[in-house]
Amino acid sequence: MNIKFLGSASSLPDAGNDCPCFIINGKYLFDCGYSVVTSLWEANQDVSQIEYIIFTHMHHDHYIGLAGLLFYMLQSKKKNLEDLTIIGPSDVNEVLERTYSFLLLDKHFLDAKRPKVITINAGETVSNDDFTLTAGSCFHPVDARCYRFTDKFDGKSLAITGDTALKTDMANLFRNADAIIHDCTLGTHIPTDDPQFRQCGHSCIYEALTLCEVACIPILFPVHMNSDVARNAIEAVKGFTKTKVMYPEKHIEFILY
Repeated sequence: MNIKFLGSASSLPDAGNDCPCFIINGKYLFDCGYSVVTSLWEANQDVSQIEYIIFTHMHHDHYIGLAGLLFYMLQSKKKNLEDLTIIGPSDVNEVLERTYSFLLLDKHFLDAKRPKVITINAGETVSNDDFTLTAGSCFHPVDARCYRFTDKFDGKSLAITGDTALKTDMANLFRNADAIIHDCTLGTHIPTDDPQFRQCGHSCIYEALTLCEVACIPILFPVHMNSDVARNAIEAVKGFTKTKVMYPEKHIEFILY
């Protein structure tokens, strides 16, 4: 499994680093940050090869680049939208319809078809010859999904939390995954409230490591925090855990062996 990070910063990203989004095996794009088209170019990713766009949730920093990406596909004629599948939680269709209206598809792209859309609920699975994607629920202010993505060719599994406060029962879905991409927005700040009712709906790095330990996951990619917060957080947990912690700066490519 090849994971290429296109961004890992917070909703107000650093210069040169976008909001959390990444692409697996050059085909499966998770979320769409501000500059997803530019990030794909810079990462030498062929837009025509994208088969799925998978959303963790429909907060702006996770879908803001979708209109630009669809426009690029149409304008460049590198991708027929009807050959694209979009997966997401309950409100994905609302965002898509507003995106189509914003792009004035019925005016400027009269022959454009629409992507296939799959609304996925917690406990449901989408599968084809190449992968299995199973969804779980999150603690976040909007309807949100976590995912376990399994590559059928090499058997490797990646856990993806999206934005969430600590939800330890995710361990049931994520157990023995090869790596996890976990929201660590709060950095080293340890909240004392009940994660289920946490207004911001985010986690700290210690909570992410707790989930790694419970689910027996050896590698943590902490995301949704800017580089200065990430540096401090990773320094703070040195010697604290056996989990390998790697902040995925933009365009870091990681292969799960």
